[in-house]
Amino acid sequence: PAFMVRATVGDNRFPVCTARRTAEWLLGRQMSTEADAAWLDELARAFVQGGFKYRALVKTINREPASAYVPGWPWALISRVLRILPLRLAAKMS
Repeated sequence: PAFMVRATVGDNRFPVCTARRTAEWLLGRQMSTEADAAWLDELARAFVQGGFKYRALVKTINREPASAYVPGWPWALISRVLRILPLRLAAKMS
């Protein structure tokens, strides 16, 4: 078993797989484009350099602007509705 662990970590499969699976899980989509592959390589390198700290990997993924995308259209509509909605109805929404 020790040989298998050294081999998996030594040939970079573990950090790459961990970065890919974690990013897919957090983002809710497959990492399939070339840009995704480049970003995953950076994540894997940072994961190794950071001492294989999983929490740091998750924080790095969440800090990435591309993964923090929030569409604007529903929130723009909600903000307009909240401006004209009576306060007692708006308070029930929260």
